[in-house]
Amino acid sequence: MRLGTFWFAWPKDITLSQGIWGAKVGVLELWKALLIFSDKVEGIDLFLHPCEIESWKNLIPQLHRRGIPTHRLNLRCLFDLPKALLSEDFLAFHADLPQFPLLLCLRFLKFKSGFPLTLLAHAISDFSLFLQLLAALSLKPQPFDVVICTSRAQRDALKSLFSYLKGFVPSCQWNEETNLALIPLGVDVRRFRPRPQKECRQILHLPEEGIIFLSVGRFSCSGKADLLPLLRLFQQLLKTCPRAWLLLGGEPSPYGNQLRQFAQQMGIEDKIIIFSPIPEEIKPLVYNSADVFVTASDNIQESFGLALLEAMASGLAVVAPDWDGFRDIVTPKTGFLIPTYWHCEGRNSLTAPFAPYETVRFLFAQGMAWDWEEMIENLIFLAKNQDFREEMGRNARKRVEENFSWETVIPRYEDLWIKLKGMAKSTTPPDLPFLDYQKIFKPYPSCSLKPSAITIPTRLADEVKNGEVELIVYDELKPLLYRKVLEKLIERVSDGEETLGNLLNLGGEIERHLLWLAKQGVIRIVSPGNA
Repeated sequence: MRLGTFWFAWPKDITLSQGIWGAKVGVLELWKALLIFSDKVEGIDLFLHPCEIESWKNLIPQLHRRGIPTHRLNLRCLFDLPKALLSEDFLAFHADLPQFPLLLCLRFLKFKSGFPLTLLAHAISDFSLFLQLLAALSLKPQPFDVVICTSRAQRDALKSLFSYLKGFVPSCQWNEETNLALIPLGVDVRRFRPRPQKECRQILHLPEEGIIFLSVGRFSCSGKADLLPLLRLFQQLLKTCPRAWLLLGGEPSPYGNQLRQFAQQMGIEDKIIIFSPIPEEIKPLVYNSADVFVTASDNIQESFGLALLEAMASGLAVVAPDWDGFRDIVTPKTGFLIPTYWHCEGRNSLTAPFAPYETVRFLFAQGMAWDWEEMIENLIFLAKNQDFREEMGRNARKRVEENFSWETVIPRYEDLWIKLKGMAKSTTPPDLPFLDYQKIFKPYPSCSLKPSAITIPTRLADEVKNGEVELIVYDELKPLLYRKVLEKLIERVSDGEETLGNLLNLGGEIERHLLWLAKQGVIRIVSPGNA
C-alpha cells in the first residue's frame, strides 16, 4: 500500500536547498529515505493543489540526479482525493504535527478503508501549535492516530501538553501513552561520512594546521542558539590553545553580522571563520574539515539535533548541552554532555500568547545556561588529546550507523504504520460535519450565480477574440484554466447575450472560467432583476 501526504506550503517555497532549518530538512530527508530504503511502503502519493504540481514536476529531475527513485513518488491532484479515498486503500496519511487538525478533516470524506494518521513533531514551543492541537482534539482523533516524537524529552513534554489540553475537551479519548510514539530522525550516512581532513581543508581554503572547532546551525539568538557565550568561551580557550579556530556555519542573517562585530570587540576576529551560507554540496566537507563539533543550543524550540547527527556521522567527537533530544544522541563514548539549567519566569508564560514569537523564544532562551567551566574544560581536553577525540569520532560514527542511519530508522516507521493500519482498517468515518464554504460565505457577494443570470460581452471580448489583446494568467492559475474552454466561452458570449444556464450545459467547470473572464473584464454577469 501507499503512503498519502501533502505539502502545506506556497509552491515557490519548494526547493532542495533547505539550508539548516531542521524541520524542512527532516521532512524532505524522510521522504527521500522512504523512497530509497522502504521495502513495505510501495510509494508516496503526494496530493497537491493543481497550482503546485508544476513546481514539483520541476523538482523531480533534481531528485533523480541525486539517486532518488522518483518513480515511487506519485504527484496527484488534490481534486482527485475524494475519489481516491473511495476507491483505494492507503497505508496511512502522514504530515507534520501542526497539520494534525487538517489531516483529521480527511475523515469529513467517505473512504473505502480506514487509515491511520501519523504526525511528525518538530519544534513544539509555539503557542499557535497549542491552539492547533486543541482543535485536533476536538475533531475526534482515533486510537490509531499517532504523534511521532523524535526524542524522549519531546515525548515527555507532549505528554504534559496533551494532558493539559484534554481538560478543555472532556469527551476526548486521546491517550498520552498510546497516541505518542518515539522514532528519531535519521541521517544519510553515505553523504555524511569521514573523509581526509587535509584535503577538505584545502578545498575550502581553511587553515591546514591547528584545531578547528565547528558549530553549525541557524544564526538566530531567538530561534536557535545564543552564540555570544560560545564566543566568550572560545576567547578564553585561546589562552590555552592559541592554534585553534572556531568555524561557524549558518544562513545569512543580521545576527551573523552581529557575531562578526562581537568577535571584533573581543579581539578574536582573526580566529573566527564564518561560512554563511553553507551550500549543500560542500556541507559534508565542512564537517570533515573540523576536529570537534560543539553546539551552544539553548532554545526550547530545539527538540532533536540533526547537526549533531551529521557531525557524528562524519566522525567527529561532539560537545553539547545536556538539553532535550541531545541526550538521546550523545553518549560518554561519543562526546560530552554539559549540564544545563533553565527557569521560565511566570510572566513569560502568562504573556506568551500575546507577544511576538521571536521575542518569546528569545526570553525563554535567556533563562537557560550551561556549565561554562565544564564546557571549556572538555573542549581543551579534546584539543590536546588527538587519539582520544579520534576514538570518540569513530565511536560516534558507529553509533549513528547502528541507531540513526535512515536504513535503521525507516523500518521503525514501516512497523508503526502496519500496526496502526491493522487497527484502523475496519473503522467507519466518524460523524464529522463537512465545511461548506459556499454556504458559510453566501452573505459576502451581492448575489450567487443563478442559471437565469445573463452573460454580456464587453468591448474587450472582441479584442481578445480577434487576438488584439492577450489575457495574462498567473502561473499558479494556469493548471486550473483550460484555454479551449475560455475560447469556447468567448466565442459563445461574443455572439450575444447568453443565460448562465445555457453556458453551464457546455460542461468543463464553466463557473470558474466564467468568473475569471468577468474578473478580467471580458464579460459581464447580470442578474435578471439588475439587467
